[in-house]
Amino acid sequence: MYIEDKKLVEKTILLKDKFGLDTIIETGTYEGKSTQLLTTLFDRVYSCELYYDNYVGYYTEVLKNDKVKLVRGSSVDVLPNMFDEIGNDKFILYLDAHEKSSSPLRDELQIVVDYGFKPVIIVHDWNITCEVNFEPWRYTIDFDYIKDKIELIYGVGEYVLDIQEKAGSLPAVAYFYSK
Repeated sequence: MYIEDKKLVEKTILLKDKFGLDTIIETGTYEGKSTQLLTTLFDRVYSCELYYDNYVGYYTEVLKNDKVKLVRGSSVDVLPNMFDEIGNDKFILYLDAHEKSSSPLRDELQIVVDYGFKPVIIVHDWNITCEVNFEPWRYTIDFDYIKDKIELIYGVGEYVLDIQEKAGSLPAVAYFYSK
């Protein structure tokens, strides 16, 4: 989670309270600052990080907190284990849409579909254009890109999409949840 984005943090707290949630999953731990913040807001924090250097270099303090389950690996590989451990859809799923060379977003959402879960979903880096070395070569992370997955998760017309527009250097964010 991008903790410098105060609106993102405030909206996350609002959704946590609205739905009575005490668990969050974040993809992309990076330096662990957001993970530490999330431990002050949630009873359980699951986080995954793909890059080993980040995993080893930054997480000494994060790993000392018994509220945190930090896993090294691709979100697509580790989300099923996290979902199995949680056992229900009473959580916020924060997905970093990955603006550089990869975007596992559609695969992450397919895992949600496969589990039949309807968590609150936050998509960071919304409305960005990605250029990758696999097809499609260029695409924009927007509603058209994931509409089919969202409708499989919540049902057609059975969800709220709330978009926080880009503000200065802060990327746009999309929030999805059941009506």
